[in-house]
Amino acid sequence: MQNEQNNLPKPSGKLEISNKRIIVIGLSVLIIGIVVGTGIAYELVSRSAKKANSSSSGSGAGNNSQTYPASNSTDESQKPLTKVFQDDNLGYSISYPGDWTYQTGDNEITFNGPAGTDAIYSEVDVQNNIQEDNIDSLISDIKGEYDTGQSPQFSPITDYVYTMKDGTKITGKTFKIDYVDGGEAQRDWQIIVPVNGQFFTWEYSSPTDQYDTYLSIAQNMLNSWTINK
Repeated sequence: MQNEQNNLPKPSGKLEISNKRIIVIGLSVLIIGIVVGTGIAYELVSRSAKKANSSSSGSGAGNNSQTYPASNSTDESQKPLTKVFQDDNLGYSISYPGDWTYQTGDNEITFNGPAGTDAIYSEVDVQNNIQEDNIDSLISDIKGEYDTGQSPQFSPITDYVYTMKDGTKITGKTFKIDYVDGGEAQRDWQIIVPVNGQFFTWEYSSPTDQYDTYLSIAQNMLNSWTINK
């Protein structure tokens, strides 16, 4: 019996060493996985940040070849009309952007974009109390204001339907004029509305190369234009 007990296999230290190696290797793999995962996550975050910065830096430029002032770097079509001009004597009200300004004259008001920006060269002009025999005579007078040296090109004249506050629809006229002023191409958009024996005119004027940039503002101002007479 003693010999049989002496012949039984004794616990070997190799098994303990093997288990330790497995544990060490497992921990190593886990650490490597964490490091690699962290590196991949960092790379993805970095790429996302770079992509976001790239998109942000190009969002305001559009197709313009020159750099515009900061106030023009936003989407002009989204600029809200936060102020209202109203004059009971003139007989109308109209909303305009908060950073635009206006000048008044005899039965006339002219809105411009902020000084120091290209928007200052785009304007919306409203006139009232214009006395003419008929709308065709007024159109002829307006066309006559453009000198032949400006090479004016007039678009076809079409009807423009204006809706009064009470829902009454008034048919006026509208047309555009492309011309050259001081060597620079210009475009005017003219609207004429007959109301109670007088004529109201609304005009958007701008250098041709930025006409579309501020057109949405002009259209929104037109939509807010309320004739009270």
